Amino acid sequence: MQGCIVATLGQLLEISEGIPPTGPVYIFADVRDVAEAHVRAIEVVEDGGRRFFTVGGFFSNKRIADVIREVCPDAEGGLPRDMPDDFHADVYGWDNSKSREVLGLEYRDLKTCVRDTVQSLMRLLE
Repeated sequence: MQGCIVATLGQLLEISEGIPPTGPVYIFADVRDVAEAHVRAIEVVEDGGRRFFTVGGFFSNKRIADVIREVCPDAEGGLPRDMPDDFHADVYGWDNSKSREVLGLEYRDLKTCVRDTVQSLMRLLE
């Protein structure tokens, strides 16, 4: 990816001291998916007033760093490699099937979300 600047990514992600531990919430949703959910919830009149759990999947800061390393090889030196993944698979579960079925949502995965975010940030720095 052209224009990846290790120092800038390090500053943006505040990882100069290593990757911070992942917080107690291990789920994410791409903001574009959340926006789409809001629009579709307004459009689906027959389901007015229902609540939908909009979540794309699990994440950890290590997994985010791994995706950045993959999509932006120039960042390799600024991203710690030897940090263990602190995601606990048995932490809890979630079910977004209602938002998929009623609203027809297809969630972006973590790799897509992080890749698109990095590309967007890099365009701002050009």
